[in-house]
Amino acid sequence: MAGAPAFWRETAELLTAGQLFGDVIALDDSRPVLELATHGHPGLVLHAGTGSFVAAHAPDGLLHYAGGTGWRFGDPGSGYDLGRRAISKALLELQGWQLPTSLSTLVRDHTGLLHASTITRHFYQHDEPNRQIAALAPGLLRLAAEGDHAAHQIVAESITDLLKLSEDVITKLFPGWHRDTLRAGVSGPILTHAAVRPLLATRSSLNLRPVDDAPVEGVRRLLLRLP
Repeated sequence: MAGAPAFWRETAELLTAGQLFGDVIALDDSRPVLELATHGHPGLVLHAGTGSFVAAHAPDGLLHYAGGTGWRFGDPGSGYDLGRRAISKALLELQGWQLPTSLSTLVRDHTGLLHASTITRHFYQHDEPNRQIAALAPGLLRLAAEGDHAAHQIVAESITDLLKLSEDVITKLFPGWHRDTLRAGVSGPILTHAAVRPLLATRSSLNLRPVDDAPVEGVRRLLLRLP
C-alpha cells in the first residue's frame, strides 16, 4: 500500500470481518521491490516512477526507507522532478534569458501554449498539476536517449541527486561493505530506461541490477517467507 499506513491497516482489518478473507496484512509499497532486489538479504533498492525512494534491508534485519518525501520536498529522479526541472529551464528560455533548446519545444508541445506566462498559469491553475508535470518525463527521457544534450543534462542532474541519497544510506547502514558485493537493484520506468542505465553505470559505485519482475511477484515471495 501507498499513503497513510494507519488508514490501510484499518481497511485491512475490516476485510477480515466474518473471516471472509483470512489474514490480511498491509505492508509499505516499497517492500515488494526491495524483496525482488535483495531476496531477503541485506541490500537496497532505488525506485523512481512518479515519485522516488530508497529502501534498504540492513545487516541487522531492520528495514529502512529514505526519501519518498513527495513532490513538494524532493523525490529526485522521479517523473515529477524530471518534469519540474525541464519546465523551469524551458521557462527561462522562453523568457529570453537562455538560449532555446529542445526543452522549450517539449514544454510548448506538451501544453499547446507558446509563451512563458501562459505556460506558467497553465500549470499553476491545472486541476492535476503534479500529474501534468510528471507527464513530461517520457518525452524528456526519449530526447535524452536520442542524444539531446539539454535533456540528458536534466536527467543526469536529477538521477545524480537520487544516487547521492543512496550513498548516504550505504554509508550509514553498510560501513565497511565492498560495494560490488552489496545486493542492489533499481525499479520503475525511469531507472530502467535506456537513457538512464549508462548514467547509473558511470555515476554509482554499486552494481545496480534492474528489477524485472512485477511487484506482485515480490508480494508472493514475501508471503512465502511469512511464518
